Order: sequence, then structure tokens, then C-alpha cells
Amino acid sequence: MDIPAEYTQSWSRRIIPSSIRFKIIIPYIIVTLAIASIGTYVVTWLVTDSIEERFINQLQAAGSVMTEAVVSQEQLRLDVSRMIANTAGIAEAAGSEDWQKVEGIVRPIMGTSTGIDHVLIVDINGKEVRRFYRDMSQQEPSGFNTQINSGVDLRIWPSVSQVLADSEGKTKVVEIAIDEVTRELMIYTVIPMPGIEGLGGAVLAGNYLKNQARTLKELSTADAILLSPQRKVLASTLQLGQAEQSELARLLPAARYQQILVKQYQEDSADREILFDEIRIGSQEYKLTYAPFILQGQSQGLIAVALPTNFVTETTALNRSIFIGVFSFGVIVVLGIGFFVAQQIIGPISRLVTVSKAITAGDLDQRSGLTGEDEVAILAANFDTMTTELQHKNQSLEEQAGRLQAILSSMADGVIVRDMFGRTLTQNPAIDEIIKQIKSGLKRSGGEDANKDPWPQLLRSIDNLDHFEPRKIELGQQTLSAVAAPVTTSDEQAIGSVVVLRDITREVESEKLKDNFISSTSHELKTPLTAMKGYQAVVDMMVQQSSKKLDERIYNRVSGNLTKIKQQIYDLDNVVQSMLDLSQIDADAFDVEPEPLDLVYLLETIGQQWQDKMADKELTFELTLPEGEDGVWINGNHERITQVLQHLIKNTHDYTLVGRVDIILQKTDDKAEIIIKDTGVGILEEDMRYLFTRFFRAIHEQSTYAIAGAGLGLYLSKAIIELHDGYIQVDSEEYSGTTVRVVLPAIDPPDDDWDDDDW
Repeated sequence: MDIPAEYTQSWSRRIIPSSIRFKIIIPYIIVTLAIASIGTYVVTWLVTDSIEERFINQLQAAGSVMTEAVVSQEQLRLDVSRMIANTAGIAEAAGSEDWQKVEGIVRPIMGTSTGIDHVLIVDINGKEVRRFYRDMSQQEPSGFNTQINSGVDLRIWPSVSQVLADSEGKTKVVEIAIDEVTRELMIYTVIPMPGIEGLGGAVLAGNYLKNQARTLKELSTADAILLSPQRKVLASTLQLGQAEQSELARLLPAARYQQILVKQYQEDSADREILFDEIRIGSQEYKLTYAPFILQGQSQGLIAVALPTNFVTETTALNRSIFIGVFSFGVIVVLGIGFFVAQQIIGPISRLVTVSKAITAGDLDQRSGLTGEDEVAILAANFDTMTTELQHKNQSLEEQAGRLQAILSSMADGVIVRDMFGRTLTQNPAIDEIIKQIKSGLKRSGGEDANKDPWPQLLRSIDNLDHFEPRKIELGQQTLSAVAAPVTTSDEQAIGSVVVLRDITREVESEKLKDNFISSTSHELKTPLTAMKGYQAVVDMMVQQSSKKLDERIYNRVSGNLTKIKQQIYDLDNVVQSMLDLSQIDADAFDVEPEPLDLVYLLETIGQQWQDKMADKELTFELTLPEGEDGVWINGNHERITQVLQHLIKNTHDYTLVGRVDIILQKTDDKAEIIIKDTGVGILEEDMRYLFTRFFRAIHEQSTYAIAGAGLGLYLSKAIIELHDGYIQVDSEEYSGTTVRVVLPAIDPPDDDWDDDDW
């Protein structure tokens, strides 16, 4: 049977009236009840039930942390033992009972290794000759006691006997034993101590087992119980009585102990089975899992990882009650608020509809008069303030323009604002002062430009300025620094640029005075340096002639001092020569006289000079040259190219502490490339931009602070290479070495009658 449409619409209006009040309230009630019901279920069941799972995960994570901590502590004992055993002179000092020297070696190492409680020095016969140990009661971790010749025979320990029995000195053993002096249970790492001839004894580094357990608890926030393979308690962060220990032994019979070892530590996670136990200690229930207690790859027992379980049940019940109460109360509050909000919305909306119609008709004097902080009130307030905002907009823009103009007018630096086509939009009064000073300078200097307007020339000089890259501009007697920055809209669209001009005439003049001072001082130092070289050579010759008459020690000391004097004079002469070269560069008088130059022959000669110095520093030094008899030729100045290569190789030598230095010469097409690579301390990223700046030294490794230098080597090297139509490139990372590439134009070998001795 068909139901008339009029009846359907009438029925629906009776159930859900067309009033906006009911259109808001009824769906609001339905959605609120649905969300509250689902939320109560999710929170009270899913969230609270996951607490148990998180507890289990926390217990497993604590076991993993403890396993890693055991390995880390074992590595620390091994590292400390190796540092002591491999220190030169320790075996001889112990054998000769030079305890002061032994303490001088061991005390700093143990003082900085606060995680080590005992260090024992054992002679070749297994007798303890020196002991360094911390009392369990000591509060200060850096303090420790010493004991000489305790006389304890440690050969009764299998670990010591095993190490001393290995004549090759390669055995290292870990043992848990009761210390003979402190009577405390210890973990010792035993390694051989080399002597002058063969094995000199052994070094033991150990920890109190109680401290080991406390450390595991601090790292994992769970209690730890260390168990021996016999399931005896070795150490524990829990107070275990006899009853608790018996219960723990009952939980771990031999068969279950083996099951844990087999199942819980499978490498394949699919075969791994995590076992848990529960035990009462005092009035507290604990859940246990087990972690491996492995030293030197061998099982020393188990670590029982314990967390209290009472907070899980208590938290679950408490959370369930709280969540149910909160959601029930929330539903009631939300429904009440819903009714109140609906009443608050309907009236303002009706008023807002009336006002909006009037504004649409053009009556901007209408105001809703609604107040409040809800969205409807804010919307009404926006309508009310719309006309006022429009009226005040022009006034605000005028005030803003006035403030900007005041800022520009008060700036001491000149400012020019230009559009995208380079046309000047505005400028501040400081620009007029700069133009005035330029005109005055042009008039003082005279010439044909004295009466010209410098403004067009100034504008041309700031064309095509790179953003944020300073440019030096010289106009007449004035020197300006120009920096440009983009002018963008709020959506990052460029609409022009702003150029800031600063008068740096005085700074430039000061820089010239400094350069003149450096030049004159360098020339003045040349004369006494020449005399010092001569006097040193004469004294050196006189000492050599009198070597047979002088006592050998006096001769060696005098000869050594003369060598140091010669080196210092050489270094000072290099600095003075660098400053003279710098003066020539500043005066545009630095030039080279190129001639055919064989880089293969040059690098072979320089490489021979550095072989011994590299070997003295225990650096691997390798020179790789291209095969063939023709060599690699360039058109260059022998003295200047040698100066560059000597400086670059000296840098690799000075700033490479360990590793190697490689020099590679290769020819590609019409280019000769010299590559100098090292494994040195590298250069900080923030220092790379200043690397070729004069007087700049990139030093960041403490061990290289004492290296002397004026910071001119790379600056001069770059200038020399560029005069040869080449370039120099440096790539480096901190503590990862440095690679320097020198690229020069290559030429064909000269005629056969050319001789390298022509240099």
C-alpha cells in the first residue's frame, strides 16, 4: 500500500521538528551516547588490559638492558686491564718492586675508571705483588686503597693459572671468585702482562658482584638476582632470606635451568621462548624472567630480572573504576551542556540573520550588539567591526608608512629600494650625504670627473648585486660596502630588492696602513735574519771543528741547540718571506716567471725530503706518479711551485696524528692534477669558508695547538696557483682527513735538449 507523501512529511515533522533547536539537540544526544559507550569500553577494557602486556614488555626490556650491561662491564674490565698491561715499564717496575712507578702507571687509569673496583698485579709465579682496591663502604668513587706484596698465591684460581701457562701471552679469562683480602665475591678479567723477555705476569681488573647487581638495577630500573650455574644466589638487589632463596632454587631445578638456556636464548626469534616465574619476597609479589649471565662467551649462570606485580592489579582495578565514573559523569555533563548551548545558539543566530540582511542591502550602520566569547558571538562581532575596520584601514596604512619613513630617515647607512626592473622606488637621506661626500672627493681629486653627477655611476655599480653578498665600490675617494636583500610578499613572491650602502673609507685606509706596516716590518726583519743565519753557520762550523776536543755530552747538547736555533731561524725566515709575499700581492707586484717544469721530477725530489720526517712520525707516506719517461710538464716557476707543495705537504705532516699521507700526480687531457690526501684531524665545516683567508688558521684538535704558523700558507698558495692559471681545492671533514687538489694547465714536453738542471 502506498503511503501519501504529505502523511510521511507530517509524520517526520512530528518526530523531528524542523526547528534548528531539535536539529542540533537530537543528533548531539545520539552521537554523545554512542561515543561515550564506545569510549568507556575501549578505555576500561582495551587500555587497562594492555597494562599487563606493557609490564611484560618492560620486564623483557630490562633483561635485555642487563645483558648488554654485563657485556659492557666486561669490556670495561678488559680495556682497563689492557691499558695497564700494555703500558711500557709496568712489568719491569713490578719485578724490581718500584712501587712508585707502578702507582704512577695504575693510579691515573683506575682513577678515571670508576667502574672498576679492583686491580691486581701478579708476577710470573702467580704471586700478588700489588693491589689497588675500593672498599665497599667508600662513598667517593674516585678513591681507592693500595697494598704491596700481600703474598697471596693466585695460582689457585684457574683463570690465573691458565693465563700464566700461555707462553704466547694471548689468553684472556674471566672468573668469579672470592677475593682473598676483602672476602667479597668478585668478577675478575685476567690478561697477560708482557715483560722484557716473554711473559712478565698478569693483570686482573675486577668488580664487586654486589656492585654489578646494583649497576644492573640502576640501568634497567628492575631488581637483579645473579645466580650461579648451581642456582645459588651470588648477589641480589633484593633482601633474600633463606626461605626466598629456597623458593628460588625450587623454581629452577636443573631440568628447568637447562630448558631456560636452550629455549630462551635461541638466535632464531621464532624458536625463542620467554619463561616467567612469580615469587613472594617479604610482603611483595614479583614476576621474574631470566637473562643470560655470559662472560667471555661462556654461561656463568642466570640473571633473574624482577619487577613488583602489585601495581599492575591495583592500577588496572583503579583505572577501570575511574574511567567508568569519569565517562558516566561526562555523559551527564555533556548532555546538560548540549541543551544549554542549543539555547544559546538559536537566539544569536536569528539576530545575526537579520543584521546580515541589512548589511547585504548596504546599511553599514547596522550592528548586532551581540557579546560573548563563543563562535556565534565572535561572528557577530566581526560583522559589527567590519565597517570600522575598513574606515581605519587607510589611517593605519598611512601611520605605518610614516613609521617606515622615520626608520629609513634615522639610519646612518644609505638605503635604496628598487623594483624588479632596477628602478629606484625610494631612498633615505643618508644616500644624499653619501653622494655629497663622493662629489667632495671628486672635486678634491680634480680631473674630468670632478663636475659629473655620481648618482648614475652609483646606480650602475649596484646593478646585479647577489643577495647577501657584500660588494666593495670605489667612487672618487670614497669606498662603499654594498649589500642587497630581496623584498618579498607574505607568500614569498619577490617584488624588488633593498640595497644598504655603508661608507667604509676609513676602514680601507686603516687596512692599507696595516699592510704598509707589515711590509716595512718584514723588510726590516730580513737584515737581522740574514746576520743570524751567518752567525749560526759560523758557530755550527766552529763546533764541528772542535767536536773532538769537547766532551761528547756537551757536544751533543750544543749541536742539538744549534739545530733548534737553525730550525727557528728557518721558520722565522719563512714567516717574514710570507709577509713580504703578502705585501707584493697587496701591491699587485707579485709575479712569477714561468718556464717548462717537470712535476714528476719535482715531486720525486720533494718526496725524498719528506720520507724521513714522515717515518719519524710513524706515518705511511706513498708517492704515486704516472708511468712513462716523458714526465708531466707545466709552464711554471720552480721556486713558487716548490713553495706551494712544501707548504701543503707540511700541513699534512703536522695535522696527521696517525695513519697515512698519499701524494698522487695524474694527467687528464690538458690538466695536471696533484692530489694530497691524509687521514688527519680534518677541518671544521664552519672554518672551510675562511680557509684561504690571510692570517686564518683552522685548528680544532688539542694536540695540534702547539703547531706554529702565521696563517698565510694557503692564502699564498692559492695566489701562486692562480698566477699559473690553475686552481686549488680543499675537501675535508672533521676527524676524517683532508684532500687537497692542485690543478694546473699541462704542456707538451720540451725539446730533448732541455735539462732539469736548467732550473
